[in-house]
Amino acid sequence: MPKAKILVVEDEKIVALDINNVLNKLGYDVPALVASGEEAVQEVKRTKPDLVLMDIVLKGAKDGIEAAEVIRHRYGTPLVFLTAYADDEILKRVKHIEPFGYILKPFQEKELYSAIEIALFKHGLEKRRKRERDKFRRSSRRMMKSYEAAVNSLSEAVEMRDPQSAGHQRRVAELSCAIAREMGLRDKTIEGIRLAGLIHDVGKIRIPVEILRKPGHLNDDEFNMIREHPKVGYEILKGVDFPWPIADMVLQHHERLDGSGYPEGIREEEILLESKILAVGEVVETMLMHHTYQPSLDESVVLGELIRNRGTLYDPLVVDACVVLFKEKKFEFAQ
Repeated sequence: MPKAKILVVEDEKIVALDINNVLNKLGYDVPALVASGEEAVQEVKRTKPDLVLMDIVLKGAKDGIEAAEVIRHRYGTPLVFLTAYADDEILKRVKHIEPFGYILKPFQEKELYSAIEIALFKHGLEKRRKRERDKFRRSSRRMMKSYEAAVNSLSEAVEMRDPQSAGHQRRVAELSCAIAREMGLRDKTIEGIRLAGLIHDVGKIRIPVEILRKPGHLNDDEFNMIREHPKVGYEILKGVDFPWPIADMVLQHHERLDGSGYPEGIREEEILLESKILAVGEVVETMLMHHTYQPSLDESVVLGELIRNRGTLYDPLVVDACVVLFKEKKFEFAQ
């Protein structure tokens, strides 16, 4: 196993040579002994040590704390401070640099060894954790791209069967995300709502095209077939390992607080918050935009309908956020 390289920054030559001898005896490699903060920064760049033993009080423009700050920021090298004393002011300055240890001079050989090994261990652990975090982030980004691609393919498949409603799912996702943001939900939750919104009607892929494109009212059999699309969507999506309950959001997006929705007729707290948001997003989009089965309505009529059913069909907080978006923030769908 290669020796750990320890850079020594100490402006008292006799003390520096003594530390050098002890480090050599303990089996460490000492690439340089330096006496100022400026030299310390240069030597870290040149020799890339595994650890810096840094005296706090140094001669020159930079003291040990200032040099340590530059080294940690630029190179991420761990530091252990050497000091003959440590008053409150020094400790306050040192704290934000997050050193890996302190040694009070004069020190015993075993104290120096323990401080170095603990610092090297902690730094190694920190690097491993960073690698794992970076690996997880890269994996998460790849996974998100695959989710996005799958969702977009499903969304396009639905709209290809019913071109006249093209853009409906995108607009529902857009409005639902805006409502969620207005409610102060977390970004991760909003991302799940966006993906669910983009495919909330995926179950319609099994409904005959003639019914999807039929103008005017549907008969009972046709309407019952339409009412099955949340269940069909759930069956399509339940096997996909999303980091959000997408399949359940899709299943519940036509449920209502009073139990009058479909397909399960569940009520209030049984319904996911995300599904309550999608429900309002879809109702508003459907009424505001022109569709084959109904003409568009004026915004005041749509919001009035929403407010009348606040707390009965639709979640009050979701309704309030939606009303604020349109009345105060002048929400408009992207072109």
